[in-house]
Amino acid sequence: MISTPSRLEDRNHSFQSIITLEEHNSQREKFTAQLRKTKRLENANKRRDIMSESEGEAHYSDSLLAAIPQLSNPYLDSREKLESFYYLISTTQSDEIRYSALNSVRRLLSQSSAIPIKQAAEIGYIQLLIFYLNPQNRIEIQLEASWCLCNLAASDNGIVEKLVNSGAVQACLDVLNKENQEVAEHAIWCIGNIAGDYHAHFRQQMIDSGIIGILINFLEEKDRLTREVMRTGAWTLHNLVRKRVVIPEDTCKALLIFLKNWLDECEPAIKIDCLWAVAFLAEGGEKQIQLVIDSQILKRVTKYAKMHTGKFKEPILRIFGNILTGNSQQEQVLLNLKILDILHETLQSKSAKIKKDALWSLSNLAASSRAQISKIVEHPVIKKAMRFLIDPNLMIRKEACFIFVNIVRLGMYSSILSLLDSEILVILKESLDTLDPEILKLILEIAKGLLRAGSQNISSDGNNKVSRMYEDAGILDIIQDIRINNANEKIQEAAETIIKQFFSTEQNEIVPLMTPDSYEFS
Repeated sequence: MISTPSRLEDRNHSFQSIITLEEHNSQREKFTAQLRKTKRLENANKRRDIMSESEGEAHYSDSLLAAIPQLSNPYLDSREKLESFYYLISTTQSDEIRYSALNSVRRLLSQSSAIPIKQAAEIGYIQLLIFYLNPQNRIEIQLEASWCLCNLAASDNGIVEKLVNSGAVQACLDVLNKENQEVAEHAIWCIGNIAGDYHAHFRQQMIDSGIIGILINFLEEKDRLTREVMRTGAWTLHNLVRKRVVIPEDTCKALLIFLKNWLDECEPAIKIDCLWAVAFLAEGGEKQIQLVIDSQILKRVTKYAKMHTGKFKEPILRIFGNILTGNSQQEQVLLNLKILDILHETLQSKSAKIKKDALWSLSNLAASSRAQISKIVEHPVIKKAMRFLIDPNLMIRKEACFIFVNIVRLGMYSSILSLLDSEILVILKESLDTLDPEILKLILEIAKGLLRAGSQNISSDGNNKVSRMYEDAGILDIIQDIRINNANEKIQEAAETIIKQFFSTEQNEIVPLMTPDSYEFS
């Protein structure tokens, strides 16, 4: 994240003598515990309209059986059927027969197996289906064509590329008509599947063509839309703005206004997709984060955070975490909306995923200004987060570590030392027993940060009170053991650094590390 000049100036004045601004910025770039955008899975986000086994059973009309007698053969495979249907659809003069054939193709493409979809693309169905999606055709034929294209778009990248290059997106936009909403739903669904592909360039092409504005214009009159169209529309919009796309400022503003209105009035399933869209928009850097803030949508988001649980929580936490990668002023907006209270309540969730995301949001906030870090350590949420340092779930434990690493690196000494008023030493001692090397390295970083703060607050007898607390609690003994016996060289070095910097070598003799070069035989 690139800090704004005001944020840099604020932090420069607030830094302690032990670390310069340049060193701090270097640490932020080097260490992954700092501001971290969400790492969503790179896989595609698509949906197929799959029929049940009974729905997918072949029911051929007499006219279709007359045109293709071999359909009565129970051993006819899907490719042979698709080839027969393709020829018939292309050559028949009867709309009734063409509809029956398209209906049978749709049933094949709606099976759970993806084999017929690949076969249909190989045979050349894409251009054929785009042709029959044309509004000049009968509504029932358009519907079957749109349904087939929707399921083709849910396939792999190669088929999606063929769809895009063949003009499928424009063909879908051409049938957005409120009078034929079932066709419109599947057309929007097809666009959503294309947008859900893991290759971002398809999304970017559609965004550059102005598709978001077209969809917003169609979806704005929600009183005239079916529930299915609204659900599919919200899902498609959130797919369009996901992952690695550049959204024009005017488009972003218009979309945020639209999402804000739908969050006020739509059903829960639609609201969740709207929240995901906001979360993706908040991944776009400080400028886009500011657009999210200026839209006043965060008031709605925090309201839902307090009202809802379950599926609402995940996109809401993604919004929070991404906003908290912004500058100090942007983070303060969430603090003013009582985000610490929300995170404290959320950490009581039974869901490991929800707890992990809440801790991730808190860790991003802990990479902020000293004043904001002070608010964290003064809030009950810090004690709640502290207990996750020994959580059985390693991913949760790691997120909790990032919070405290950020605090001991960036906070005021008074904020850091205030952690000693809680059960941090007991938890620290237990957490040093972890076998996970990455977590152990983070725990040692926290232990070192507490000692560093203690070295700036020497007691009247000239001793570092934190060092004495470590000795009394048995933490020093564990660090000594880690230094001598841990198999990881970097962890050994981290433990040795702590001992050399903060403990008297006269009282605690440093035993040389045993390496293969240490042995000599005569």
